[in-house]
Amino acid sequence: MGDERSAENDERLIYEAALQDISQPKTEYDLPAGVLSVSLMRHQITVMLMSLKAGNLGLNMVAACHVILLDPWWNPTTEDQAIDRAHRIGQTRPVTVTRITIENTVEDRILSLQEEKRRMVASAFGEDHASGSGTRLTVDDLKYLFMV
Repeated sequence: MGDERSAENDERLIYEAALQDISQPKTEYDLPAGVLSVSLMRHQITVMLMSLKAGNLGLNMVAACHVILLDPWWNPTTEDQAIDRAHRIGQTRPVTVTRITIENTVEDRILSLQEEKRRMVASAFGEDHASGSGTRLTVDDLKYLFMV
C-alpha cells in the first residue's frame, strides 16, 4: 500500500538548539504539558521545530519522515535519540536525515568530537560505564573545539 502524497507534503522534524527566542503560537491542538499527539496534527502541520534536548526523550514522531539537524550537539547520543523519534513502531515510510553544517567552523570540530566519542564508546563496549566519563564535555574537549 503506497503513500500517494508528494515529498513536499511530507512531515518534517527540525531540531535547533536555541529555541527560547521563538514564540509559540497557540493552536486548537494545544494539549496539557507533556502530552503530544502527532496523529491529531497529521496532514495539517507539516513542520515541527524543536530543540534537540526536548526532542531526544519520550516522543514518538512517526508522522515525520524527514529529520533536519540545524546545529550539532557535542554528545552524539543526544542527536541519535532525537533522530530516533521518527524511527518508531508505526513508521511506514523511509526516514531521511539531513544535517546542515558550515565548513571550517566550530561545527566541524563538534562533528570530529562526536566521531571520537563514538570511537571511545565502541572501544569500551562491554566495559563498566558507571563512571560516565565518556558522556561529559572535558576541558580538553573545549580546548579542541575552540582551538585553544
